[in-house]
Amino acid sequence: MDLENCHAVTYKYSQKGVVSHNVFSKTGYKFSHWLDDNGKIYKQTLVYENGRYTWVGGDFEKLTDVDKGIVDLYAVWEEITYTACYEYPLKSETKYTIIGTKTYEEEFVLSEPEYVDDGYEFTNWELYSKTYSQNETVSKLTWTDKSTVYILAKYQPKQYLVNFDGNGATSGEMSAILATFDSSVTIPENAFVKENYTFLGWQFNDNFYATTDIGKPISVYTDNITLTACWAKNLNGEGTYENPYTISTINELNDFASITSVNQYENKYVVLTNDIDCNYAKLKSINFAGVFDGKGYKLVNVDYQDGYLF
Repeated sequence: MDLENCHAVTYKYSQKGVVSHNVFSKTGYKFSHWLDDNGKIYKQTLVYENGRYTWVGGDFEKLTDVDKGIVDLYAVWEEITYTACYEYPLKSETKYTIIGTKTYEEEFVLSEPEYVDDGYEFTNWELYSKTYSQNETVSKLTWTDKSTVYILAKYQPKQYLVNFDGNGATSGEMSAILATFDSSVTIPENAFVKENYTFLGWQFNDNFYATTDIGKPISVYTDNITLTACWAKNLNGEGTYENPYTISTINELNDFASITSVNQYENKYVVLTNDIDCNYAKLKSINFAGVFDGKGYKLVNVDYQDGYLF
């Protein structure tokens, strides 16, 4: 007999008694009843009557006719049960899914997460500051009967690459930038060169980042992106009175409008060399700070994108 886990009480043969309340504990279990060597159950039940709680049952007498004999009553235990849930702390709301009711020693496997915000990736499960991996087998998550445990999904922002495409550049190179979702990314200076062209900015899908955006944070993305360099062909000429820039086609007119968005050609000279039929194409407004001489030629069938040309 394990005397360290015993509680002894002495009774006379004909003396009636009531089993003692249990003072033992067993992690993950709750006490059910006492049991003797003959399989007889001794159990007390807490009953509420007449405005108070009373223990009922557990009576005994004449357990043995052996003088100074010993009758052992053994504690019988039941596993506690608890409800296990997943908790997903998303940006817009916190969601929960129920795994089910588990007994203390029952094993189960942690699944992959059901919910993950865009731009984030799942890292692990967490409970009471202890981490668990996906597909890990767990048990004994709590010793409190009829409780609910919330296994928390943990996330981290994704990392992605911002690549740069010179788009026909004749020299220069730019290394990719490692970026983190939900953190700002700063556009670097352009290091590409395209001979006889002027750099206008960077393009990604419908987003255009002009030279004025360099050094500023841009939108964040969830996957690798490539910023493509945008170029405009330089006009023929030197921009002087003696050798002005010349425009003879609708494409050259649009290139001139694009270039003036990054370089106003201050004090430069630009001339038309013939009439240009714009065919009602949407022309960009021109932010020009030099001298523009039509030389008697005209722009016809013009449709101004911003309502004006100069």
